[in-house]
Amino acid sequence: MVEGEPLTRDCDRRTGASRRRVGKRIVAFGKFAEFSNRRFLIRALSLAMRRRRSTPAWSARPHDVLFLRPDRVGDMIVSTGLLRAIATSHPTIRLHVLATPANAGVLEHNPHVASVVVLHRPKRPWSWVSFVRTARRARYDAVIDCKVISPSLTLLLLMLASGARERIGVGGRANDAVYTVPVPAADLHAHNIEQLGALAAAFGVDVATFDWRPEIFVHAAERDAAERLWRLAEGEVNAVDGGALRLLVNVSAGKAKCCWPPERYIAVLRAALARRPAFRVLVIGVARDEDALRRIADATGCATARPALRDTFALVESADLLLTPDTGLVHAASAFRTPVVTMCPRGVGGYWGPYRTLSRTVSSAERTLDALPAAPVVAALDELLATVADGASSSPDGRSASPTGREAGGPNGRTSVAS
Repeated sequence: MVEGEPLTRDCDRRTGASRRRVGKRIVAFGKFAEFSNRRFLIRALSLAMRRRRSTPAWSARPHDVLFLRPDRVGDMIVSTGLLRAIATSHPTIRLHVLATPANAGVLEHNPHVASVVVLHRPKRPWSWVSFVRTARRARYDAVIDCKVISPSLTLLLLMLASGARERIGVGGRANDAVYTVPVPAADLHAHNIEQLGALAAAFGVDVATFDWRPEIFVHAAERDAAERLWRLAEGEVNAVDGGALRLLVNVSAGKAKCCWPPERYIAVLRAALARRPAFRVLVIGVARDEDALRRIADATGCATARPALRDTFALVESADLLLTPDTGLVHAASAFRTPVVTMCPRGVGGYWGPYRTLSRTVSSAERTLDALPAAPVVAALDELLATVADGASSSPDGRSASPTGREAGGPNGRTSVAS
């Protein structure tokens, strides 16, 4: 061994650690600068848009109101109770929604929404030009900021671009001055659905007593498509037991931290099928989940599918139980009162979990689902299945209650199970 080699290695190690520290500081400074610039722009625009505050006389004449929700599917679903509250608050209100191609489908067949304006590429300049042209032509009387926790510069710019005289949002934040109708914030510990409900106070809705449960309207053709997919899961079960429970398993997640490894889905399904061989199990995902779906099908024999969004909603509606990571289908289960086992990263179950729906929430010990083992999910699924099966056995036809007839469990229909 060369005499100076250990010292050289120590120096290299120290130099590498020093570079990593410097790199982390640069990244942290960049995030701080980005946050500071955004905060400065929000305050500057707020001052520029400041005007006298007044409460509109909503019943005096027709009002076209635009609700801004250009984000994810789950965000749109949790907003549907609020949309119902606003649209039914006064017969003179026509409610319109700004959506994205990803979440616009949530509002199909929704009787409370007069029109959906789709913002195709929020980061592309021509999308903004198209939105401004559409908004100015529509002459919206009021625009609503959907961000009830932290202000968004994008939403602030969209409010300004809409040209609406009345601007509604939760007050007491950095962009408070921009609102002509600020509303008090809800309890910060409340579910996100109830925090969104605070916005309805601007329209005279009693936010303390209103039913904020989300809703999705499924068409008969979509139900037919879902039934065809369920037949894939029946196999020989249909001939043996026409009342077998339907378990829908979703492996798709919009965020990397909510992805769960296929081998753990396999472990959960094997355990569930060992206890209840007559299950009808259908495992669903999107195109990027094709490999995971194939592995699960090969290991368990369960049917798999990649349904479109609206067909997926119909599957959730017709399922007796749903197993899913933290994603928009959790809120679809709340809309249809479908019992659900949800797997959540640490710290999000209470705020984003199932709402007033029979459920079990299994939380990871970390901020990703990678740290969540299969065992607590097996236990939660088995416990909820026993509850659902008891309800099915007491119904006249041997099946569980219809989606609209399911009852919620507990004050918010939630039970948490820590891993």
